Amino acid sequence: MVQQVSRPPTRPRAGWVVLLCLATATLAGIVLFAAAWIVGGRVQAGSLTERILPADEQRIQGDGGRGSEGSAAPVLHELPVDQLSQLKPLGWNVAHLSGYGLEPQQVETELADGLRTVEVRLSNGQSVVEVAETRPEETSAELAPLQEQISQAVDLGAAEHEEIEVSTGDTGDLYRTEGSEEWTVAVETDYARYVITSDMTEASAEEIAAWVLVTDRSRLQIMPSEETGGLDRIERGLREILSW
Repeated sequence: MVQQVSRPPTRPRAGWVVLLCLATATLAGIVLFAAAWIVGGRVQAGSLTERILPADEQRIQGDGGRGSEGSAAPVLHELPVDQLSQLKPLGWNVAHLSGYGLEPQQVETELADGLRTVEVRLSNGQSVVEVAETRPEETSAELAPLQEQISQAVDLGAAEHEEIEVSTGDTGDLYRTEGSEEWTVAVETDYARYVITSDMTEASAEEIAAWVLVTDRSRLQIMPSEETGGLDRIERGLREILSW
């Protein structure tokens, strides 16, 4: 008589299918969450008018920085250096810059035609690096041509221009004036623009530009540490993703 070998019962394949679907849905949710966080930081910087500036400055900035005749007029405001960290949950990269022994010495913000610029002056005691980051603060605002913004920081008629390649794969515009120790580099992404001016050696121009861009990209991967700022940013990112 042939003896039959008993086999242990196998788990129904349907169970594995359910587990696979749950795992896929969970992974998709994580990817969507991360994408919304990244896109939310790129779409539009948080409003400094509502969260950072004092009430009297909010009134002025609420008028759009308009002069008495209705012409566009930038509104400049200096922020205390100890408030720099408050810009992090609002999506500003200049608040994350750290390295080269540089410490922030001065912070200024300017609003003109719906575009917000935050400029941070950093120093290591010997050299100075100024990084101006510009983003749309109003949904209808668009970044002006790069040449137009550069002309506000550099005398284009007297400066020598050179296109440089940054180690991040981006290209930048380097400007220097004969007889001056300062150089200026302009780099931009799809969502922000940076104008960097320093009296460091010209050889460090590409390295400083790469430092700013690497910080920009790496801080976008940081998950929200502040509930309110994080939720606002994710909501903004989800709206942008759903509009694609």
